Amino acid sequence: MTASYSFLDDSRVALLLNTYSSLLNTKQIDNEQALSEVLSCDFEKVFHALVEIQSVDANQVLENFFSDCSISIPPILVNNCSYKLSHVGFEICEPLDIVMENLPLWIEKLSSIFSKTVTLKKELRFSASVAFQKRVNATVEILCLWLQIDEQLLMLELFDIAHPITHLLPSGQTLLNPFDANKNEPHQALAMRYFFQNDSIWHYSISVGNKEVVQQLHEEFTILTTQQPHYKLAYPTPIQNHYDGSFHTKLIDVTQHLELEFVTHHTD
Repeated sequence: MTASYSFLDDSRVALLLNTYSSLLNTKQIDNEQALSEVLSCDFEKVFHALVEIQSVDANQVLENFFSDCSISIPPILVNNCSYKLSHVGFEICEPLDIVMENLPLWIEKLSSIFSKTVTLKKELRFSASVAFQKRVNATVEILCLWLQIDEQLLMLELFDIAHPITHLLPSGQTLLNPFDANKNEPHQALAMRYFFQNDSIWHYSISVGNKEVVQQLHEEFTILTTQQPHYKLAYPTPIQNHYDGSFHTKLIDVTQHLELEFVTHHTD
């Protein structure tokens, strides 16, 4: 991978490497060049995830995800009118301590690229569920960021997994220009494939009505996975997140290397 641009000078990268050496060693990031590539890759993923939330149609995501000719979209999803993308979640290469330190620089750079004011409205950092940590066989922290871009409030879910990240970095070189994704849907699709191709946990999160809907979806997906083995559930039961009050289930299409999360914050 060749970084398309960087907003940190060499002295800043060296300082980060020294300050967070223990956390970085866990990820096998042990030199300035590797860290610089990681920082650039992470920012690109953040940027393109934000573009994706603004541009993707949740109903189209559902149609594509359940496009197998032998099945149809589960009835409970068809019977609802419209859906909203809650967030995009993905693995971040750098430790969250570095993310937090660089957030002001992220905001400044994002504002420049979008040519709009980007504001951090809220952040929430917490340990991942036992079920998720078991899934990836590693300690995991999550950082949720609520970013306002003009009048839109967008949420990203960043997963900091304590394991080597060499496999996560995009392979090959790219001539993608991040400025083009705002104006060019084919470019954005190429960028998503390039930067997220090795991320096995990246997902779209779709908001649904309430806890009962999530439970019903989980039951229907359980049946679906027995009929169509290329679909599988991420967890045997839905997950209650006590940190942000959410309740969700996740379905994975192993052929598309994509998972959808169905989430509600209305759990009463």
